[in-house]
Amino acid sequence: MLSLNVKGQDSWQLLNPKPSSSNGLDIEFVSETKGYYITNQELFYTLDSGTQWSLKRSISGAKDLSFKNNLGIIVGAYGTVYISSDMGDSWSITNVGSNEWLNTVSIIDEDTIVVSSNNSIFISNNKGVDWQQQNIPSIWVNKTFFLTENIGHAVTENGEIF
Repeated sequence: MLSLNVKGQDSWQLLNPKPSSSNGLDIEFVSETKGYYITNQELFYTLDSGTQWSLKRSISGAKDLSFKNNLGIIVGAYGTVYISSDMGDSWSITNVGSNEWLNTVSIIDEDTIVVSSNNSIFISNNKGVDWQQQNIPSIWVNKTFFLTENIGHAVTENGEIF
């Protein structure tokens, strides 16, 4: 059994008022003090290591958030992808070319992004400008994780790993 000895692990503090009445889905920090938090409808940010959170923007149907270096990606409803190239300061919206609900994003490098839905993988090799779709045969994918553009893992609704 793994035992973690994290400084301050016994001193969790509830943020009140909480940043949102919606369920939190993901949280990522791009530095020691700057972080982002998503619900299915909102993107929040902090500049003080999470003591205070402010609404950055409304978003639609968000499911997953990821950052790598300056690149930030949020995926969600109807093939929508929110992209930031400046560590989350500004965001643009694009679509993978499908109305599928996206559930996962993996940023491979500064150009290559892999996102997934329940039955498709979408790959961009130019920071989300263009997307290529690959179908996932006969399974219902809940989440994916890609190590490279060609090596990934998918966990399914019935507990299988591909």
